[in-house]
Amino acid sequence: MSRMAAQLGSFSLISRWHQATASTDRLAVRRLGGAEIRQARASDWELLRELRLRALADAPDASLSSTLDKEARHPQEVWRRWAEGGPTSVNFLARKGGAGIGMAAIFADPSAPRCMHLVAMWVDPSHRRRGVARALIDQAVRWADERQACEVVLWVADHNRAAWTLYEQIGFRPTGERQPLPSNPTLTESLLRPPLERSVMHP
Repeated sequence: MSRMAAQLGSFSLISRWHQATASTDRLAVRRLGGAEIRQARASDWELLRELRLRALADAPDASLSSTLDKEARHPQEVWRRWAEGGPTSVNFLARKGGAGIGMAAIFADPSAPRCMHLVAMWVDPSHRRRGVARALIDQAVRWADERQACEVVLWVADHNRAAWTLYEQIGFRPTGERQPLPSNPTLTESLLRPPLERSVMHP
């Protein structure tokens, strides 16, 4: 992951934000054009639930790995646990004017703990192309870097060209690995990762 921060030249705000923020406060807030991006707490479970269900309704086939019907049935305890996160997983929430406008999550691969998976990326359509998605990824990258992760990878639906464009602009590249989309096996998704020729932050 710190390799990712080092290798993604077009995503230089990762490096700038690392340098500007020495604190590892789990509730560190990033502000962007009136929007606020921060790590979720257990008390944010209702906002997390709202955003997740909106995301599934808006983009059911966008590599969100679940379905609206399934997640709408989860009890409060499940959402509280997801919002609270833990040492190997976390959610980030974006708000503007008190309303939720985006989310992202990241977790460590159980079989390779220093490999982090970026998942559940979504921004409200009315707030896209304003830097919110990049700011959410910034937060996730910083969190992973603080845990000495080697890389961040993600899956993206092959038909989701807007997401492909965003990730490729940031510096992610396809690995060639593909699989059926979990929420709709008639579609496929591809694994992306940044180039990892060398590590600067953790040589």
